[in-house]
Amino acid sequence: MWRVVFLVSLFLLSACADMSRLKPEPGAPPPPSHIPATRASAADAALAPFEDAALLPPETARLPYAEGRAYAVLVLLPSPGIVDLSTPEQARRGLWRFLNPLAVQRAGTALGHLMVGWRCANGQAGLVSKTGAAGGRGYRLLRQGWGLGALLASYDDGRLVPLADLPEAQRRAMRLGRARIVAMEISEQGCQRMRGALADYLAGPVAAQDRYSMVPTPARPLGDGCAGFALCLADRGGATRTLTPWLTRRVVLRDSFMGLGETPEPGITMLRTTARAPMPMTRLLLGDWSSGAEVGSVRMLDLELVQRALEEAEARAGYTRPQRLNMDDPTNTAAQAAIARWLDGWRRVTPVRMGEWRGGVRAVVLHRR
Repeated sequence: MWRVVFLVSLFLLSACADMSRLKPEPGAPPPPSHIPATRASAADAALAPFEDAALLPPETARLPYAEGRAYAVLVLLPSPGIVDLSTPEQARRGLWRFLNPLAVQRAGTALGHLMVGWRCANGQAGLVSKTGAAGGRGYRLLRQGWGLGALLASYDDGRLVPLADLPEAQRRAMRLGRARIVAMEISEQGCQRMRGALADYLAGPVAAQDRYSMVPTPARPLGDGCAGFALCLADRGGATRTLTPWLTRRVVLRDSFMGLGETPEPGITMLRTTARAPMPMTRLLLGDWSSGAEVGSVRMLDLELVQRALEEAEARAGYTRPQRLNMDDPTNTAAQAAIARWLDGWRRVTPVRMGEWRGGVRAVVLHRR
């Protein structure tokens, strides 16, 4: 039973939760000032914690970027198992794939994590990601009877991860070649838009920065989790704008896995559904998710489709990996076609290998010319 409890607590931390250093250390310096004399210097000051060259992972810093060109970079740490959202039963089976704590430790993430970086033509380079839902709050919602509503809740502890706080487990996963790393050439204007968008985000309302959720809102149409944040910046740079809409999936919510639980603790906002009863943990783990009444629906980013896009980029560089998704599913099929069109937008592909561990790190650089 302890393995089940461990599994669910991991599952409900959310796809991008960082389980170390989620709160600033006592006595930590204040956030960078946003009031220098010019907008450019203000952006540089705000982005300094994310552009420290000494702390950038070499797996992104040493990619063969073409001189005088700009790039956006996506770094995906895959989940320990497949999270297939194409059907309720596939999703339930996926939950059971996370029973091995060693697999989670090896992956460096509980359910997958997406980071976004940039390398501008003038050499400015950085990496950032968003995390949240810390301290077992999701697990407490589960015990209160919310079922997978815990995964779709909005939390008030979101934060951006500066390079100094990048967890060693994630650095190790990159170092050992477990990440999917794809750099995409963009315009210099696009690169500066990415930097400007991040600086504006840091200077914006604290409440907006603190929100952490995979559920979209009008202000954040891709959600406020790691994937939504990363793709929002990549979209601003022009790297993924045509692809992102195809990486979302409509998920029908049923009372076979969604519940109406006790009042959540302050700082948590639950997704509204028409569920009328608490969801017992045993029913969540052992029941038939395909049964039950529909209590709502949500369209959200599917991290498996994001992974598929990056692995298709790898395939164009000659790196192949096993197919993880059921291509009979119409959402998956449409995404596959969109990914192919997106990749056709780059004229040259550079495969990259670095390091010596079991074949080393594999990465891909996509060039416009």
